[in-house]
Amino acid sequence: MSTKVDDIENENGTSTQVGGSTTSTPGGNTSNTPKIITLRTKPNIPKSGLRNAVIANIEQLPEDQDPAGKTRQVLRLDVRLDDLDSKGNPFVVPKEYNLAGRGVALLAKDMKDWSGRSFFSKEDAGFDASEILGQKVGVEVKNRKQGPKWHTTIESFHPAQTGDEVSQEAANA
Repeated sequence: MSTKVDDIENENGTSTQVGGSTTSTPGGNTSNTPKIITLRTKPNIPKSGLRNAVIANIEQLPEDQDPAGKTRQVLRLDVRLDDLDSKGNPFVVPKEYNLAGRGVALLAKDMKDWSGRSFFSKEDAGFDASEILGQKVGVEVKNRKQGPKWHTTIESFHPAQTGDEVSQEAANA
């Protein structure tokens, strides 16, 4: 009996092994049995947990309506993680706040958790995004599978980790 296996890399990152075995019978007859084996690879997502990042972009999205018909005014923060994907590019994870709902309070809480100071007060006329753009930040990210796809979300903001904290986390991993 002999076995031949060809390894084929698919676009979605899985590896498919196509092969078969040839079996000889005592009468000299041979039979081929095809085999297809799909090996799953790890998804291209960052590790869950505390990660250092930079606030890379802040964008006010066009006003729209949610599925219930309520108006949404979404502010999106794009956070660029220090972690790199399999192609060497940094992961970018968005966090959206609905400013027509609880989003203002959630944004204020996240910014206070990160910086220790309030960005919003009753005297403020508004939020100045230029104050946080490009700033280092610590984020807690989680990965969730929804159907066949993985989604990374930002659970909370924290001060960026120092070199000692990052080294300690790596030692515990």
